[in-house]
Formats: sequence, structure tokens, C-alpha cells
Amino acid sequence: MIQSAVFASTSMVFGEMALLDYGRGAEWPRLTVKLRAYRDYVERMLDSQLCDFVLFLDAYDAVVTGTEREIMDRVLALEARTGKPILFGAETAPDKYQEAFEDLAKAQNVSTPWRYLNSGLMVGRVWALRIFLREMLHDRPKEDPTPDQVLCANFSLFRRPDLVGLDYDTELFLNAFGIEGILDGAWAWERGQPRGSVALVESGGKRWIENKVTRRRPVVFHFLGSAKFSKRAPCLKNPWFICYRSLPFEVVRLLLPEAYAGWRLDTMQDLFDDLSTPWLPRWNGDDYLHFQRTWSLLQKMKLRERIISYLVLLDVAFLAAFAWHRFRQRGQDPMAWCNWCLPRFRLRHLKTDTCDV
Repeated sequence: MIQSAVFASTSMVFGEMALLDYGRGAEWPRLTVKLRAYRDYVERMLDSQLCDFVLFLDAYDAVVTGTEREIMDRVLALEARTGKPILFGAETAPDKYQEAFEDLAKAQNVSTPWRYLNSGLMVGRVWALRIFLREMLHDRPKEDPTPDQVLCANFSLFRRPDLVGLDYDTELFLNAFGIEGILDGAWAWERGQPRGSVALVESGGKRWIENKVTRRRPVVFHFLGSAKFSKRAPCLKNPWFICYRSLPFEVVRLLLPEAYAGWRLDTMQDLFDDLSTPWLPRWNGDDYLHFQRTWSLLQKMKLRERIISYLVLLDVAFLAAFAWHRFRQRGQDPMAWCNWCLPRFRLRHLKTDTCDV
């Protein structure tokens, strides 16, 4: 369930994709192990594929909406314009090396806020990726705690700037915190994304997502940070109620409706709508509703069943205490009802013509 949105979109665009299970137990942000999976993948490719392109996506929170031809045309155009065989998506929130990235953007006359490397979206020629990943991971311990994004940023800035470029104009890649017209709010603006800069556009019976700052229509999306997590919003089928919705699911629903239905994301969203009760106090939050593993969902359902059972028991105990109190107020013996009812209960269980119970 955790990769449903990316699987739904990539299966429709490419037909198939390779899932690199980079290691159970890996934890963000220590994802250097992800880069090792990338390296191993390109090392296994044939030498006859050295000039091919490989597109790497974070399966947790990415969506692809363009066709294979659109993606290829934009990759080739970016490579020709930048002269770089490896391209990363850019984001608006600096992680590390803010000053170095700003100097680089200034040197290239970049005025957009998308100027900091994000490692969630990456494309490159096989030969260049082999060099980049080999040299970057050389002498790095297997359990290196350095975040993969910091490692990529450091290496591309100070070691091999000749290999790496950024998609500053979001021509191909867009790292977004929110999308106006779908789900947007303070969580996006606080991360440097200008208000209203990324929006859902509808015209002539078509829909697309547009970066209004760069006037581009990107086709590969990464919903980083809190952008991916479920947000409170009106339910799709009953806007009078509040449910949880997520950007990856919503982008697939609006831009790839066939994939949304084909992968049963519509049914899954209906189940989430029935399951979530964001207006009630909760012991466990549902921010991860669209991005949880199956056993996590089962644990939540189990906890909910227990809570309901406890509430029923509390209701029964409260009603019994209230009845006891009312009997006492009327000056009646609360046990009188039990003395009247128990003999009749016992008589109903007597066997006919005998005294056996």
C-alpha cells in the first residue's frame, strides 16, 4: 500500500518499473543505503547500455504524469542546455550548503526559488551515474549516517560539478510542498514555496499542474517533507464531512483517473474516508493514513475495536450507576429489582416436568 500512488502512475506511463528494495530497517534521513542500491543497479547494466538514461524516483512519495516520450524529450533538452549528463530536481527549502547553492544559481542567472538539490528525483546517463556513484561511495562505510541528500549535494558542488545539473525551471521535475486547487497551505509557504506558485490548471477539458513562476508544466513530481502526509479536507463524496486526503493520491485521481480506478485507489480512499474521524480526539494520528504499511493499518483497526469495546463497557457501567442512584433517590432498595428478576430468569431455564436446570 505504501507505494500505491507511484505504482499506479508509473505502470500507466512506463508499463513497468524496477523497485529497488534498498534495505529493510533503513530509516530517514540515513539513506546512503539508497545510493548503494542505485550504484548496484547501474553496475549490473550492460556496457551496450552506457548511453541509456535511468530515472530514479523515491517510491514513497513520487508521481509520474507525463508520457514516456514527453519525459525523454525534456531530459534530452535539459542535457543539451546544461551540458550535464546527470540531472537532479531542485527544491525551495535548503538542507545544507545553502550559500554554495545560491552562489551557483546566481552564476547561472537563476532567479527562481527552486535552487537547492533534492535527491528524490534523479535522471542520468548510465556511464555518468556509474562514475558519480562509484566515486561518491568510495571508502564510505556501509552504515554511513550521512543523509543521501547531503552526500549528493556535497559531491555535486565540490567534487564533480562537471557531471551534475539542476532542473531550476522545473521543466521535468517538480519538488512541491503543496498545490493550489488540490491541497495547499502554510506548511508549503513556510518551506519557501511562494503562495500560489504551483497550481492545478483546467482548460479545454484537460488538467495539468503548472509552475506559475517558471511557466512550466512538469511531469515528474516529488511531494517532499510534510507534503506527502494526509491533510484534513472535505470528503470527496460528501463535502459536509472532513476526511484525510494526500497529494500523491489526489494528483493521480485528477490527472490519471484511469490509473486511479485501475489500481483501486478510489476504493482505498473510500475506506480511508470511512475509517478516519478527524473531528474526534484520537490517541493515534492519521497523518500517515495514505503511507502506512498494512500491519500498521490493522493495528489501528485493532486499537479502534478495543476503544469501542471499552466505551461500551463504560456506558453500561454508567447506566448501572445511574439506575442505582435513581432507586436510592426514590427510597427503593436497588436489590429489589434483582430479587424480582432473578427467580424468573431461573424459572425460564427449568426443564419441563423436572426440577433439573
